[in-house]
Amino acid sequence: MPIKMDHPLASSLTTLPGVTNMSCPICLESNVPFLKLSCIHHVCVPCGSKADKVGIGTCPQCRAPAVLDIEKILSAFEAQRAGYASWRNGNSHGARGELSDIRLPAQLTLTKGVIHHARSGMLFTASKEQKSLGPLKVQTPNPVSPPSIVKKHVQATPLHWALLGQPSDQEPSSAIVFLWLPRSTMWNAYRVEERAQRALSAVRAGQDLVCLPNLPSTRELFTAWCEMYGICSWQAIFFDPLLPIEEGGTLTADELKACPDRSMTTLESVLKTLTACYPDAATRSLLHIYHSNLSENLRDRIVQAGIGCLGDTDEHPLIGSLAQAKGWIHADYCVASGRPSLSASLRSGEIHCQSLHTPRGFVCHSAAEQRAAFRELKNGDASTAVVLKPTDGLGCAGLVLDATEADLDPSDVASYLSGECWTVEEMVGIKGAVSPTVYMIGSTPIAIADQLMEGTCNMGNITPSSVDIALQQAMTEAGKAIGRHLGLRGQWGLDFAIDEAKQTPVIVDLNMGRPNGSLSFYMWNSMQSWKPSGMAHYAWGGADVQPAQLHQIVISRSGPPGETVHSLIEMLQKHSLLWEAGCSEGILPVQYILKGSSSLLCASWFGRDAALALIKKMQNVDQQGTYRFVVR
Repeated sequence: MPIKMDHPLASSLTTLPGVTNMSCPICLESNVPFLKLSCIHHVCVPCGSKADKVGIGTCPQCRAPAVLDIEKILSAFEAQRAGYASWRNGNSHGARGELSDIRLPAQLTLTKGVIHHARSGMLFTASKEQKSLGPLKVQTPNPVSPPSIVKKHVQATPLHWALLGQPSDQEPSSAIVFLWLPRSTMWNAYRVEERAQRALSAVRAGQDLVCLPNLPSTRELFTAWCEMYGICSWQAIFFDPLLPIEEGGTLTADELKACPDRSMTTLESVLKTLTACYPDAATRSLLHIYHSNLSENLRDRIVQAGIGCLGDTDEHPLIGSLAQAKGWIHADYCVASGRPSLSASLRSGEIHCQSLHTPRGFVCHSAAEQRAAFRELKNGDASTAVVLKPTDGLGCAGLVLDATEADLDPSDVASYLSGECWTVEEMVGIKGAVSPTVYMIGSTPIAIADQLMEGTCNMGNITPSSVDIALQQAMTEAGKAIGRHLGLRGQWGLDFAIDEAKQTPVIVDLNMGRPNGSLSFYMWNSMQSWKPSGMAHYAWGGADVQPAQLHQIVISRSGPPGETVHSLIEMLQKHSLLWEAGCSEGILPVQYILKGSSSLLCASWFGRDAALALIKKMQNVDQQGTYRFVVR
């Protein structure tokens, strides 16, 4: 059937606003009429028609449900218009049958020339102008979508399914509600924004929800992701960050005292919003909150609301607090304590894994025990390097490499110990060498990255790892053994150092009790697929070969005073560095925090060197930004 391009709506589809240098993701042609999909991607009219005829009903880039044939879309529109006219003429019903579900998402404001067909997943934009991104408008908080949004499969990714469980064809898919917050004891403006914003890149367009603090920079970042990557405005639940006035909040000192557990208060606010927007209990059960610092009390409150709960609670029968999992690697220096540990489980055969190795070390509960453990590790070989670290530290806080006895005897012992325990262990590997880290969901490995360390500071993560494949296999087997032994379900990770003499990976750190910082970036990675572009033949020596993996590097950057999300994106666009939907490489602003360090994700299908080149180019054109990452 010939396409009726004389239809008044069809003629408006020859161009798309906000898209430059556009080509069809299927045929790569550019001088053809295009359809813009509700997921923000596009397809040319001829390819869309052909795809529909062979039974394809999803976006060719992100797999979101969509009708690709213009004839079907225009026919649906005419049927809807006829039904509406019938109702206006006095009949009791308007459009019915398949079109009865057509409705607008809550609070969606339509501008002139825009027609939305929610069931087919199409968005017509009646404009022939080519426009740039334009100024980003700060949005006010919007309620979430109608409950029907989670009743269909929107996008299937291995990492989302690893958390949720893979649904059958007959089951409705579930949505994740990312509620990533700092601990109540560490609550401040930077940590609230840093933790919450980090979850944004894990959100599946049209499916998941993300809880964000109602702060200007966070709202602006979310708006940018809506405009660039197809996230819908209803997918954010904005909450009061519960900050004092001096930190940009609204609470007085007395009001803060009345709110001692800000994490629970925020959860209650989110649950209230979800219950109001999803009053049907069956639909609400399709939602699963993924809290970043889950306790048994928080889990119980989530379940009471009829909502699923993801991850592991902090309380663990073997470890005690998962936040202190670092201390589970070693037994106590006082043997009589009998506290469970990884090293003890390996010696007893309770955990059997030939590739699982730990360094010599002890957990110490006093300054005297630390000194005794230090001397025992040095006994027989004074050149043995020793590491000192707190068992409940975050990141590398408190870590001392190549420690001396002076490091064990600070002047303020009471403040130094703070009633907590410390690990004293043999230092493995070469100082400054790559430290591989394995990311896990339960007992399933999801990624291996190279941590680029400078002293005790992590300068960035590169994925995939450059470590030898045999070593990577050994590390993943170690992770699976620990995950099974502890019965973990959520996301966690373990860091390794490479024993150069034995060529074996040695576990030096466990990160549990909260989603690791890079989880969302790997979830974003799992949603991407290779789309050949004009660079493909150049990058791959003319061979028509699909790259095995998308390489990504996460770096930290601080912007200059007065910078905004919009100006950062403009700079990336100006120098052709911005990651756009369906492109082969680029940089994503995955965080933006005004007063602090933010994360940039640099991704390329053309390998590690290509991703590093992106960073180098960014640093060359960005003379005012401050970077922790140095391309060597």
